[in-house]
Amino acid sequence: MAEPTELKINFIRPGKGHHRRPLILITVLALVLAAGWCWHAYRSYGSQLADMSEVNTRLHQELEQIRPQNEGLAEFQGMERDADAIRDAIDSIIEDKCRHAALLEEIYRMAPTGMSLTEIEATREIIKIKGFCLDYSTLGGLLSAADLHPHFGKVRNVTSDFAKPPSGQIEFVVEVDYKGVAK
Repeated sequence: MAEPTELKINFIRPGKGHHRRPLILITVLALVLAAGWCWHAYRSYGSQLADMSEVNTRLHQELEQIRPQNEGLAEFQGMERDADAIRDAIDSIIEDKCRHAALLEEIYRMAPTGMSLTEIEATREIIKIKGFCLDYSTLGGLLSAADLHPHFGKVRNVTSDFAKPPSGQIEFVVEVDYKGVAK
């Protein structure tokens, strides 16, 4: 009896249609090309990294050179902030003055006939009107006008005195709450 033979399966059979060597050569060539491309990419990335490192070092040196100049600029920046604060305060004062100028005109217009105003003081809270008139009914006209005025609140204080006998006038001081001018 014949001995059993081992079965072997060979997918690549020698013959005309299958060539082992070219297939192996193509595979090796593809692997070599892939490895070469990876090496080139690695070297290129390393070169870019080196260039960036040089740029970073140069920029750091430039920053170190500029640092003393920036410290000097900090003083000027502080001065600029102070100047801006002063400018804002001046603008606020000018705005208040402009509003008070219009208010003074209104007070003079609302003063009754026969009344002379000698002084007007206006703050953010109180308006103090000083003057003189011939009788108390004229002074009452001023108080009534102040009550009706949209920017005035209640009358806080009224002080009056008769002047010396030859004139017969009444000197007065009226203090009125100031609500402010509508913006």
